[in-house]
Amino acid sequence: MNVRQRINTVFDGKIPDRIPFTLYPELVPRGTVERAIRNKGCGIFAEAIPYVEEKPDVKIIREERVENHKKIVRETYVTPVGEVYEEKIAYSQYFEGEMWLKKHMIKSLEDYPVVEFIIQNTVYHPEYNNLFMLQEYVGNDGIVSARLDYPPFQKLLIFYLGFDRLVSDIYDYPDEVHKLLNCLDKKQDEMYKIAAGAPTRIVRCRSNLTSSTTPPPWFEKYLLPFYNKQAAVLHEKGKLYGAHFDGELSALVNLIAKTDLDIIEAFTPPPMGDLSLKKARQLWEDKIIWANFPSSLSLCAKFEIRQFMRNLLIEIAPGDRFILGITEDIPQKTWEKTLRTVAEVLYEEGNCPL
Repeated sequence: MNVRQRINTVFDGKIPDRIPFTLYPELVPRGTVERAIRNKGCGIFAEAIPYVEEKPDVKIIREERVENHKKIVRETYVTPVGEVYEEKIAYSQYFEGEMWLKKHMIKSLEDYPVVEFIIQNTVYHPEYNNLFMLQEYVGNDGIVSARLDYPPFQKLLIFYLGFDRLVSDIYDYPDEVHKLLNCLDKKQDEMYKIAAGAPTRIVRCRSNLTSSTTPPPWFEKYLLPFYNKQAAVLHEKGKLYGAHFDGELSALVNLIAKTDLDIIEAFTPPPMGDLSLKKARQLWEDKIIWANFPSSLSLCAKFEIRQFMRNLLIEIAPGDRFILGITEDIPQKTWEKTLRTVAEVLYEEGNCPL
């Protein structure tokens, strides 16, 4: 089997000839090492957004400055009902890359109606060309997914409010918080209808879920109904629905079992996560686990990585409902050793049934 066939075999509920192994294409530079691990069966998990968005009545002003040798980007959103801004910080003044939020968009009660206007003013248009191009590029060496935004609650938590303000506002200003959640929810209905028509077998939403910032009561109230509603939309069109759950999940394990998600992607076992693969597989019998190799192990010796991989193979026997992925950055000094070792173990010992 090639990589694409292995992944689709897992999607079909069957056992492939070997445990599939994938990585995000941006995590490994092209060259000798990448070619070597690809030759041992490592594939590509590529994604593209199935829509383009526009905000016809919102003007965005971008400003840049440097503080302590790091680039700060401030984006101000100007609307007919007021303006808000957010600030992002880059790793250095020379390289922007993936940026981190320094200041969230909502800083006071007066910012809520402005953000609500921005959300309502967003228009989505189907755009599948990038997906077609990726599928042609990836071919049999992997799989392509349509990627969607964070669920409404996670959007508030990560982007609009931040954890501290969300904790206070959800109790002090529940009407404003829930009005914004409902606004996001309706807009994402439009987004998911577009994704349901995308030329891919899988649709994945970002979530970055961890129980320390999304405890069980919040998951049950805000996320469980959302996932199940959107799963119905995607399932009607024959799509598999995945979510990026990369944090501590033991407190949420039973609630996740109640979701209609098909794929738990980026699941991170110990030592970084707090839920074993064995327990997750027992409780999520109807779900595929697309696991993440814990990046902290890249700091270990090669024999320790090999031992982790061998234990992992024991936990996932006979090899159904499982894909291994690389979904997090690995330190530059150790990624060659790590990826070579993981690929070697799967190539030599990952034949199925385990």
